[in-house]
Amino acid sequence: MRPKQFCIQIIILSFILQFSIILINVVVDPYDLFGFIDIHRKKIVAINNLKLRHALYANLKNTEILFLGSSTALSGYAPHYSIPNMTHIYNAGLPGANIFEVKCYFQHFVNTNPIKVLFLNLDFFMFNANRPRRPDFDETVLNLSKSSNIMMEKFSQTLKFLASAQTLVASKKIFYSSYDTDVELFPNGFLERSKKQVYEKGHRYLFDQELKSEREETYKNFSFQTSNFSTFSHLQDIFKVALNHQVKVYVIISPLHKEHNVLLKEMQVNKQYSLWKNQIQTIIHQMNSIAPLASIDQIEFWDFSSINGITDEIVPETNNHSSMKYFWDSMHFKYVLGDLMLKKILTSKI
Repeated sequence: MRPKQFCIQIIILSFILQFSIILINVVVDPYDLFGFIDIHRKKIVAINNLKLRHALYANLKNTEILFLGSSTALSGYAPHYSIPNMTHIYNAGLPGANIFEVKCYFQHFVNTNPIKVLFLNLDFFMFNANRPRRPDFDETVLNLSKSSNIMMEKFSQTLKFLASAQTLVASKKIFYSSYDTDVELFPNGFLERSKKQVYEKGHRYLFDQELKSEREETYKNFSFQTSNFSTFSHLQDIFKVALNHQVKVYVIISPLHKEHNVLLKEMQVNKQYSLWKNQIQTIIHQMNSIAPLASIDQIEFWDFSSINGITDEIVPETNNHSSMKYFWDSMHFKYVLGDLMLKKILTSKI
């Protein structure tokens, strides 16, 4: 066989192999993006790779209304429930994210989608400068600079992942994994948390676990800045991008259960918590003063963190596994409460 013919055959075989991998990954759809087949185990793979799923979703769909924040946003806002008549909505809540990660994902969505409205749900822990980045955060999957040909950039990025061995391994996991979960991932990004945990262990257990984690990790060595940067600078960057792209921003301070407020005092970060909210308001005021439409607040501040009849909801005792109405644990609120918050925000515009 001549060398030229051999090379042509190798190229053809490589093309067939790549095409086969892409076809398998599209049909199996391990990150639950296309919806060709409905395998519940597929959602488990997607849930375990949510940040990658969000990045790929931005390359495939057109989002106009975006929800961003940590896991509190992810499980706290159900767009299909709260804003049922609106389309092109996506919840890109990032589990365990700090404010830098949120900034990067906002930049990615703005660069790849016609974002008009941002619901930015902020948690205190996101601004801890000493909190390390999560290992599942990968900047290389994000379009952080505006491309002159964004459609080609999105296509190229999507094709790269569909043809990758990483995605093929994820497809394989769907058929060989015996693990199952009752956590529900919706096409719009909303994640409904496990009800099974409540039935089996109760809310008291979930509260104790969350409070233990915050006590031992999150609020230890808490600081807004290091010698190199302030976490508030990342928030300013988000607002600058929003102003430049004329994105309406609703900044939402997460509601905390009363027990979490007690923990803030116990860990002696309650004063920093108040300072945090004041500083956010100051930055918003500064940004609105330079907004293109000075007569209209392009960035709005909504604080739902006060203690009231909802955040003071009684936690069932250890042996009582009945379900709470508004909270999963001391930090994560249910979409029923998220819906009330959104209705208050949106009805104020009517």
